[in-house]
Amino acid sequence: YRISYGKLTAVRSELSQLRADLNERAMMIDILKYQIHEIDAARLTSDDEEDKLERLRTRIRSLERTDKGRRIIYRALCQNEKGYSAAYLLERASAALSQIADVVDGAEDMIRRLDDCRYDIVDIGETVNKLLETDVDGDPGEQLTQIERRLNTIDKLKKKYGATIAEIRTFRNEAEQKLSQLTNSEDAIASLELKESRLVNECADVAEKLHSIRCASAANLSEEIVGTLRYLDMPKVEFTVDVTLEHDGDSYRFTQNGADSVDFKISVNPGEPLVSIGKVASGGEMSRVMLALRSSMNRHFGSDTVIFDEIDAGVSGSTSEKIGHLLRRLSRDVQVICITHSPQIAALADHHYLIRKSEVDGRAESSITLLDEEERVSEISRIIGGINVTDKQRAAAREMLQRSRTGSEGLKDEKI
Repeated sequence: YRISYGKLTAVRSELSQLRADLNERAMMIDILKYQIHEIDAARLTSDDEEDKLERLRTRIRSLERTDKGRRIIYRALCQNEKGYSAAYLLERASAALSQIADVVDGAEDMIRRLDDCRYDIVDIGETVNKLLETDVDGDPGEQLTQIERRLNTIDKLKKKYGATIAEIRTFRNEAEQKLSQLTNSEDAIASLELKESRLVNECADVAEKLHSIRCASAANLSEEIVGTLRYLDMPKVEFTVDVTLEHDGDSYRFTQNGADSVDFKISVNPGEPLVSIGKVASGGEMSRVMLALRSSMNRHFGSDTVIFDEIDAGVSGSTSEKIGHLLRRLSRDVQVICITHSPQIAALADHHYLIRKSEVDGRAESSITLLDEEERVSEISRIIGGINVTDKQRAAAREMLQRSRTGSEGLKDEKI
Protein backbone atom coordinates (compact mmCIF):
# COMPACT_ATOMS: atom_id res chain seq x y z
CA TYR A 1 0.00 0.00 0.00
CA ARG A 2 2.76 2.43 0.93
CA ILE A 3 4.49 1.87 -2.40
CA SER A 4 1.27 2.77 -4.24
CA TYR A 5 0.60 5.67 -1.87
CA GLY A 6 4.13 7.03 -2.45
CA LYS A 7 3.57 7.03 -6.21
CA LEU A 8 0.21 8.76 -5.79
CA THR A 9 1.58 11.52 -3.54
CA ALA A 10 4.47 12.14 -5.97
CA VAL A 11 2.07 12.54 -8.90
CA ARG A 12 -0.24 14.80 -6.89
CA SER A 13 2.69 16.97 -5.84
CA GLU A 14 3.76 17.37 -9.47
CA LEU A 15 0.17 18.14 -10.49
CA SER A 16 -0.14 20.74 -7.76
CA GLN A 17 3.00 22.50 -8.98
CA LEU A 18 1.87 22.45 -12.61
CA ARG A 19 -1.57 23.79 -11.70
CA ALA A 20 -0.02 26.56 -9.63
CA ASP A 21 2.16 27.46 -12.60
CA LEU A 22 -0.89 27.36 -14.85
CA ASN A 23 -2.48 30.22 -12.90
CA GLU A 24 0.39 32.44 -14.02
CA ARG A 25 0.75 30.74 -17.40
CA ALA A 26 -0.93 33.36 -19.59
CA MET A 27 1.04 36.22 -18.09
CA MET A 28 4.33 34.30 -18.34
CA ILE A 29 3.65 33.32 -21.97
CA ASP A 30 3.09 36.99 -22.90
CA ILE A 31 6.27 38.05 -21.10
CA LEU A 32 8.39 35.32 -22.70
CA LYS A 33 7.00 36.05 -26.18
CA TYR A 34 7.80 39.76 -25.77
CA GLN A 35 11.35 39.01 -24.58
CA ILE A 36 12.04 36.60 -27.46
CA HIS A 37 10.58 39.05 -30.01
CA GLU A 38 12.63 41.95 -28.66
CA ILE A 39 15.90 39.98 -28.86
CA ASP A 40 15.09 38.56 -32.30
CA ALA A 41 14.16 42.00 -33.63
CA ALA A 42 17.68 43.25 -32.82
CA ARG A 43 19.14 40.63 -35.21
CA LEU A 44 22.40 40.24 -33.35
CA THR A 45 25.00 39.02 -35.84
CA SER A 46 27.79 37.69 -33.64
CA ASP A 47 29.06 37.69 -30.08
CA ASP A 48 31.76 40.29 -30.97
CA GLU A 49 29.45 42.62 -32.95
CA GLU A 50 29.62 45.29 -30.26
CA ASP A 51 33.42 45.29 -30.26
CA LYS A 52 33.51 45.66 -34.07
CA LEU A 53 31.05 48.55 -33.95
CA GLU A 54 33.02 50.37 -31.26
CA ARG A 55 36.24 50.04 -33.27
CA LEU A 56 34.52 51.31 -36.40
CA ARG A 57 33.00 54.21 -34.46
CA THR A 58 36.45 55.17 -33.22
CA ARG A 59 37.83 55.19 -36.76
CA ILE A 60 34.95 57.22 -38.17
CA ARG A 61 35.29 59.80 -35.40
CA SER A 62 38.95 60.25 -36.35
CA LEU A 63 38.35 59.79 -40.09
CA GLU A 64 40.06 63.01 -41.29
CA ARG A 65 43.18 62.27 -39.28
CA THR A 66 43.35 58.62 -40.30
CA ASP A 67 42.67 59.35 -43.99
CA LYS A 68 45.51 61.88 -44.09
CA GLY A 69 47.82 59.41 -42.42
CA ARG A 70 46.74 56.69 -44.87
CA ARG A 71 47.60 58.84 -47.89
CA ILE A 72 50.94 59.91 -46.48
CA ILE A 73 51.90 56.32 -45.64
CA TYR A 74 50.86 55.01 -49.05
CA ARG A 75 52.63 57.77 -50.99
CA ALA A 76 55.76 57.50 -48.92
CA LEU A 77 56.01 53.74 -49.11
CA CYS A 78 54.34 52.66 -52.35
CA GLN A 79 53.83 55.37 -54.94
CA ASN A 80 53.21 59.08 -55.45
CA GLU A 81 52.86 61.47 -58.33
CA LYS A 82 56.57 62.29 -58.42
CA GLY A 83 57.56 58.64 -58.14
CA TYR A 84 59.88 59.15 -55.18
CA SER A 85 58.36 56.51 -52.90
CA ALA A 86 60.48 54.30 -50.68
CA ALA A 87 59.65 51.28 -52.83
CA TYR A 88 60.74 53.17 -55.99
CA LEU A 89 64.00 54.35 -54.45
CA LEU A 90 64.81 50.87 -53.13
CA GLU A 91 64.13 49.42 -56.56
CA ARG A 92 66.49 52.03 -58.15
CA ALA A 93 69.17 51.25 -55.57
CA SER A 94 68.86 47.50 -56.17
CA ALA A 95 69.18 47.99 -59.94
CA ALA A 96 72.24 50.24 -59.56
CA LEU A 97 73.92 47.75 -57.24
CA SER A 98 73.28 44.99 -59.76
CA GLN A 99 75.28 46.96 -62.40
CA ILE A 100 78.36 47.11 -60.19
CA ALA A 101 77.97 43.72 -58.55
CA ASP A 102 81.12 42.45 -60.21
CA VAL A 103 83.28 44.91 -58.26
CA VAL A 104 81.37 44.96 -54.92
CA ASP A 105 81.96 42.11 -52.50
CA GLY A 106 78.67 40.65 -51.19
CA ALA A 107 76.61 42.53 -53.72
CA GLU A 108 74.22 39.64 -54.33
CA ASP A 109 73.32 39.43 -50.61
CA MET A 110 72.80 43.18 -50.37
CA ILE A 111 70.60 43.13 -53.49
CA ARG A 112 68.48 40.41 -51.91
CA ARG A 113 68.14 42.43 -48.67
CA LEU A 114 67.12 45.55 -50.61
CA ASP A 115 64.46 43.54 -52.45
CA ASP A 116 63.16 42.09 -49.17
CA CYS A 117 62.88 45.58 -47.68
CA ARG A 118 61.02 46.77 -50.77
CA TYR A 119 58.52 43.88 -50.53
CA ASP A 120 57.90 44.57 -46.80
CA ILE A 121 57.45 48.31 -47.39
CA VAL A 122 54.99 47.77 -50.23
CA ASP A 123 53.03 45.25 -48.09
CA ILE A 124 52.82 47.68 -45.14
CA GLY A 125 51.66 50.54 -47.35
CA GLU A 126 49.00 48.52 -49.15
CA THR A 127 47.73 46.91 -45.91
CA VAL A 128 47.27 50.26 -44.12
CA ASN A 129 45.65 51.75 -47.22
CA LYS A 130 43.21 48.84 -47.51
CA LEU A 131 42.25 48.82 -43.81
CA LEU A 132 41.57 52.54 -43.64
CA GLU A 133 40.04 52.86 -47.10
CA THR A 134 37.48 50.00 -47.12
CA ASP A 135 36.02 50.24 -43.58
CA VAL A 136 34.11 53.44 -44.21
CA ASP A 137 31.61 53.67 -47.06
CA GLY A 138 29.20 56.47 -47.83
CA ASP A 139 28.59 59.48 -45.65
CA PRO A 140 30.68 59.16 -42.43
CA GLY A 141 28.18 61.25 -40.44
CA GLU A 142 25.22 59.06 -41.43
CA GLN A 143 27.19 55.92 -40.78
CA LEU A 144 28.23 57.18 -37.35
CA THR A 145 24.54 57.81 -36.52
CA GLN A 146 23.66 54.26 -37.54
CA ILE A 147 26.45 52.85 -35.39
CA GLU A 148 25.28 54.86 -32.37
CA ARG A 149 21.71 53.57 -32.83
CA ARG A 150 22.94 50.00 -33.11
CA LEU A 151 25.09 50.29 -29.99
CA ASN A 152 22.17 51.87 -28.10
CA THR A 153 19.94 48.91 -29.07
CA ILE A 154 22.55 46.44 -27.83
CA ASP A 155 23.00 48.41 -24.60
CA LYS A 156 19.23 48.26 -23.86
CA LEU A 157 19.26 44.50 -24.36
CA LYS A 158 22.27 44.15 -22.07
CA LYS A 159 20.46 45.99 -19.27
CA LYS A 160 17.56 43.50 -19.49
CA TYR A 161 19.00 40.17 -20.53
CA GLY A 162 22.72 39.90 -19.90
CA ALA A 163 26.07 41.68 -19.66
CA THR A 164 27.24 40.45 -23.08
CA ILE A 165 25.72 39.52 -26.43
CA ALA A 166 26.54 35.87 -25.66
CA GLU A 167 24.53 36.09 -22.42
CA ILE A 168 21.63 37.77 -24.26
CA ARG A 169 21.54 34.89 -26.73
CA THR A 170 21.62 32.35 -23.90
CA PHE A 171 18.71 34.16 -22.20
CA ARG A 172 16.75 34.05 -25.43
CA ASN A 173 17.25 30.28 -25.84
CA GLU A 174 16.23 29.60 -22.23
CA ALA A 175 13.12 31.77 -22.66
CA GLU A 176 12.17 29.74 -25.72
CA GLN A 177 12.48 26.51 -23.72
CA LYS A 178 10.29 27.90 -20.91
CA LEU A 179 7.73 29.04 -23.45
CA SER A 180 7.61 25.56 -24.94
CA GLN A 181 7.13 24.01 -21.49
CA LEU A 182 4.30 26.41 -20.63
CA THR A 183 2.64 25.86 -23.98
CA ASN A 184 2.74 22.10 -23.42
CA SER A 185 1.80 22.22 -19.71
CA GLU A 186 -1.88 21.46 -20.40
CA ASP A 187 -0.88 18.22 -22.11
CA ALA A 188 1.39 17.38 -19.18
CA ILE A 189 -1.45 18.03 -16.70
CA ALA A 190 -3.85 15.85 -18.67
CA SER A 191 -1.29 13.02 -18.73
CA LEU A 192 -0.65 13.30 -14.99
CA GLU A 193 -4.39 13.36 -14.25
CA LEU A 194 -4.78 10.05 -16.06
CA LYS A 195 -1.87 8.66 -14.08
CA GLU A 196 -3.38 9.98 -10.85
CA SER A 197 -6.70 8.28 -11.65
CA ARG A 198 -4.96 4.94 -12.20
CA LEU A 199 -3.01 5.28 -8.96
CA VAL A 200 -6.16 6.23 -7.02
CA ASN A 201 -7.77 2.99 -8.19
CA GLU A 202 -4.61 1.07 -7.33
CA CYS A 203 -4.47 2.58 -3.83
CA ALA A 204 -8.18 1.94 -3.35
CA ASP A 205 -7.78 -1.76 -4.21
CA VAL A 206 -4.90 -2.24 -1.79
CA ALA A 207 -6.55 -0.09 0.91
CA GLU A 208 -9.70 -2.24 0.72
CA LYS A 209 -7.62 -5.40 1.16
CA LEU A 210 -5.86 -3.78 4.08
CA HIS A 211 -9.25 -2.79 5.52
CA SER A 212 -10.51 -6.38 5.32
CA ILE A 213 -7.45 -7.67 7.15
CA ARG A 214 -7.83 -4.99 9.83
CA CYS A 215 -11.52 -5.76 10.32
CA ALA A 216 -10.73 -9.42 10.93
CA SER A 217 -7.92 -8.49 13.31
CA ALA A 218 -10.18 -5.94 15.06
CA ALA A 219 -12.80 -8.62 15.74
CA ASN A 220 -10.18 -10.94 17.26
CA LEU A 221 -8.67 -8.10 19.29
CA SER A 222 -12.08 -7.04 20.59
CA GLU A 223 -12.78 -10.57 21.79
CA GLU A 224 -9.43 -10.81 23.55
CA ILE A 225 -9.82 -7.41 25.24
CA VAL A 226 -13.34 -8.20 26.48
CA GLY A 227 -12.13 -11.51 27.98
CA THR A 228 -9.24 -9.79 29.78
CA LEU A 229 -11.36 -6.91 31.07
CA ARG A 230 -14.04 -9.23 32.42
CA TYR A 231 -11.33 -11.13 34.27
CA LEU A 232 -10.18 -7.76 35.68
CA ASP A 233 -13.55 -7.17 37.43
CA MET A 234 -15.40 -5.49 34.57
CA PRO A 235 -18.03 -8.24 34.06
CA LYS A 236 -20.50 -6.21 31.97
CA VAL A 237 -17.94 -4.51 29.76
CA GLU A 238 -18.35 -4.34 26.00
CA PHE A 239 -15.40 -3.38 23.85
CA THR A 240 -15.06 -3.08 20.09
CA VAL A 241 -12.55 -1.82 17.57
CA ASP A 242 -14.29 0.09 14.77
CA VAL A 243 -12.36 0.19 11.49
CA THR A 244 -13.95 2.54 8.95
CA LEU A 245 -12.91 3.44 5.43
CA GLU A 246 -12.80 7.24 5.28
CA HIS A 247 -14.05 8.97 2.14
CA ASP A 248 -12.96 12.22 0.58
CA GLY A 249 -15.57 13.02 -2.04
CA ASP A 250 -15.78 10.20 -4.55
CA SER A 251 -12.54 8.61 -3.37
CA TYR A 252 -11.07 7.34 -0.14
CA ARG A 253 -9.14 9.65 2.16
CA PHE A 254 -5.72 8.11 1.74
CA THR A 255 -2.99 8.50 4.36
CA GLN A 256 0.40 6.87 4.76
CA ASN A 257 -1.22 4.03 6.74
CA GLY A 258 -4.22 3.40 4.52
CA ALA A 259 -7.71 4.86 4.25
CA ASP A 260 -8.97 3.61 7.63
CA SER A 261 -9.91 5.43 10.79
CA VAL A 262 -9.69 3.28 13.91
CA ASP A 263 -11.72 3.93 17.06
CA PHE A 264 -11.62 1.94 20.32
CA LYS A 265 -15.09 2.00 21.86
CA ILE A 266 -16.20 0.78 25.25
CA SER A 267 -19.35 0.39 27.35
CA VAL A 268 -18.67 -0.35 31.02
CA ASN A 269 -22.26 -0.60 32.25
CA PRO A 270 -25.28 -2.52 30.89
CA GLY A 271 -27.53 -0.49 28.61
CA GLU A 272 -24.92 2.16 27.86
CA PRO A 273 -23.93 2.74 24.23
CA LEU A 274 -20.42 2.07 22.99
CA VAL A 275 -18.48 5.34 23.09
CA SER A 276 -14.88 6.25 22.21
CA ILE A 277 -12.75 5.11 25.11
CA GLY A 278 -11.15 8.48 25.76
CA LYS A 279 -14.57 10.05 26.43
CA VAL A 280 -15.91 7.70 29.07
CA ALA A 281 -13.21 5.61 30.73
CA SER A 282 -12.17 6.49 34.29
CA GLY A 283 -8.57 6.26 35.52
CA GLY A 284 -9.05 2.73 36.85
CA GLU A 285 -10.88 1.57 33.75
CA MET A 286 -8.24 3.07 31.49
CA SER A 287 -5.48 1.30 33.45
CA ARG A 288 -7.15 -2.06 32.90
CA VAL A 289 -7.85 -1.34 29.22
CA MET A 290 -4.21 -0.39 28.64
CA LEU A 291 -3.04 -3.56 30.39
CA ALA A 292 -5.40 -5.68 28.28
CA LEU A 293 -4.20 -3.99 25.07
CA ARG A 294 -0.55 -4.31 26.01
CA SER A 295 -0.96 -7.98 26.87
CA SER A 296 -2.73 -8.72 23.60
CA MET A 297 -0.19 -6.78 21.53
CA ASN A 298 2.69 -8.58 23.17
CA ARG A 299 1.14 -11.96 22.37
CA HIS A 300 0.91 -11.06 18.70
CA PHE A 301 3.95 -8.86 18.10
CA GLY A 302 6.38 -9.73 20.87
CA SER A 303 8.71 -7.48 22.86
CA ASP A 304 11.81 -7.81 24.99
CA THR A 305 10.65 -5.55 27.81
CA VAL A 306 7.28 -4.11 28.83
CA ILE A 307 7.06 -1.20 31.29
CA PHE A 308 3.93 -0.24 33.23
CA ASP A 309 3.79 2.93 35.31
CA GLU A 310 1.19 2.64 38.11
CA ILE A 311 -1.04 0.26 36.15
CA ASP A 312 -2.99 -0.22 39.38
CA ALA A 313 -4.17 3.41 39.55
CA GLY A 314 -7.80 3.74 40.60
CA VAL A 315 -8.52 0.03 41.17
CA SER A 316 -9.46 -1.94 44.27
CA GLY A 317 -7.32 -4.47 46.11
CA SER A 318 -8.91 -7.57 44.57
CA THR A 319 -8.62 -6.12 41.09
CA SER A 320 -5.02 -5.16 41.81
CA GLU A 321 -4.27 -8.79 42.59
CA LYS A 322 -5.80 -9.89 39.30
CA ILE A 323 -3.71 -7.27 37.54
CA GLY A 324 -0.68 -8.73 39.30
CA HIS A 325 -1.59 -12.24 38.07
CA LEU A 326 -1.93 -10.93 34.52
CA LEU A 327 1.43 -9.19 34.76
CA ARG A 328 3.01 -12.35 36.10
CA ARG A 329 1.61 -14.38 33.25
CA LEU A 330 2.97 -11.79 30.81
CA SER A 331 6.39 -12.13 32.43
CA ARG A 332 6.62 -15.76 31.30
CA ASP A 333 7.60 -14.45 27.85
CA VAL A 334 9.05 -10.97 28.39
CA GLN A 335 10.67 -8.86 31.05
CA VAL A 336 7.99 -6.86 32.86
CA ILE A 337 8.89 -3.74 34.83
CA CYS A 338 6.04 -2.29 36.88
CA ILE A 339 6.08 0.82 39.05
CA THR A 340 3.35 0.25 41.64
CA HIS A 341 1.93 1.30 45.00
CA SER A 342 -0.15 -1.88 45.22
CA PRO A 343 1.03 -4.51 47.77
CA GLN A 344 -0.85 -7.21 45.82
CA ILE A 345 1.14 -6.47 42.64
CA ALA A 346 4.46 -5.99 44.46
CA ALA A 347 4.06 -9.37 46.23
CA LEU A 348 3.65 -11.21 42.91
CA ALA A 349 6.91 -9.91 41.42
CA ASP A 350 9.98 -12.09 41.05
CA HIS A 351 12.20 -9.20 42.10
CA HIS A 352 11.37 -6.17 44.20
CA TYR A 353 13.26 -2.88 43.97
CA LEU A 354 12.78 0.12 46.24
CA ILE A 355 13.17 3.59 44.76
CA ARG A 356 14.02 6.47 47.09
CA LYS A 357 14.41 10.18 46.45
CA SER A 358 16.73 12.36 48.55
CA GLU A 359 18.34 15.78 48.43
CA VAL A 360 22.10 15.94 47.95
CA ASP A 361 23.84 19.33 47.82
CA GLY A 362 20.54 21.02 47.02
CA ARG A 363 19.68 18.65 44.16
CA ALA A 364 17.17 15.80 44.09
CA GLU A 365 18.68 12.36 43.54
CA SER A 366 17.02 8.96 43.11
CA SER A 367 18.44 5.64 44.21
CA ILE A 368 17.25 2.08 43.55
CA THR A 369 17.86 -0.93 45.79
CA LEU A 370 17.12 -4.64 45.23
CA LEU A 371 15.29 -5.92 48.35
CA ASP A 372 15.91 -9.27 50.01
CA GLU A 373 13.13 -11.38 51.59
CA GLU A 374 12.87 -9.50 54.90
CA GLU A 375 13.16 -6.13 53.20
CA ARG A 376 10.33 -7.13 50.89
CA VAL A 377 8.17 -8.01 53.89
CA SER A 378 8.95 -4.61 55.45
CA GLU A 379 8.23 -2.68 52.27
CA ILE A 380 4.95 -4.50 51.48
CA SER A 381 3.89 -3.98 55.14
CA ARG A 382 4.64 -0.29 54.82
CA ILE A 383 2.53 -0.08 51.65
CA ILE A 384 -0.33 -1.82 53.47
CA GLY A 385 -0.17 0.08 56.75
CA GLY A 386 1.68 3.34 56.21
CA ILE A 387 4.24 4.72 58.68
CA ASN A 388 3.38 2.61 61.75
CA VAL A 389 3.56 -1.02 60.67
CA THR A 390 1.87 -3.63 62.91
CA ASP A 391 2.58 -7.35 63.32
CA LYS A 392 -0.69 -8.16 61.55
CA GLN A 393 0.40 -6.12 58.54
CA ARG A 394 3.76 -7.90 58.47
CA ALA A 395 1.96 -11.24 58.69
CA ALA A 396 -0.30 -10.21 55.80
CA ALA A 397 2.76 -9.24 53.78
CA ARG A 398 4.37 -12.66 54.43
CA GLU A 399 1.15 -14.40 53.42
CA MET A 400 1.03 -12.42 50.13
CA LEU A 401 4.58 -13.42 49.33
CA GLN A 402 3.90 -17.05 50.23
CA ARG A 403 0.81 -17.16 47.99
CA SER A 404 2.80 -15.74 45.08
CA ARG A 405 5.09 -18.79 45.21
CA THR A 406 2.33 -21.40 45.25
CA GLY A 407 0.63 -20.24 42.01
CA SER A 408 -2.51 -18.21 41.54
CA GLU A 409 -6.08 -19.09 40.75
CA GLY A 410 -6.29 -16.13 38.41
CA LEU A 411 -4.19 -17.96 35.83
CA LYS A 412 -6.49 -20.98 35.44
CA ASP A 413 -8.46 -19.40 32.57
CA GLU A 414 -6.20 -20.05 29.61
CA LYS A 415 -8.04 -17.39 27.56
CA ILE A 416 -6.57 -14.71 29.82
